[in-house]
Amino acid sequence: MTTSGIEITPGISEATRKTKALLHKLHLDWFGAAIASLAKEATMTVTVDGVKREEPWAGTHFVACEPGVHKLELEWDSHSIGGHSLAPLVREITVEPGRVTELVYTVQTAVSHGRAAASLEIKGTRPA
Repeated sequence: MTTSGIEITPGISEATRKTKALLHKLHLDWFGAAIASLAKEATMTVTVDGVKREEPWAGTHFVACEPGVHKLELEWDSHSIGGHSLAPLVREITVEPGRVTELVYTVQTAVSHGRAAASLEIKGTRPA
């Protein structure tokens, strides 16, 4: 039996990519690693139609759901860089029968942007 649903993957912001490249160019990779270690315990709170669950930030997360329109709420919690509920995002997501809607949730932290922000990209759908 195939299961329709939503698949969420964390993204990497353009600011993070640029910062990492700059630190590497300046031979400060150790500093970048120290900053990255602060977010090692980060989590993603995924709420679909009011059902909340907390997942590790790293990795791809699948939420099985019936075809139709669903209220998706995402939050990033660094547990060290600014605390809970950074960059909350709420969207309505359509799930087609027998398909998985693929999303990328990217967070820009206050450290790199002056305030926390988030974006959600719909990559498309694939067969369930």
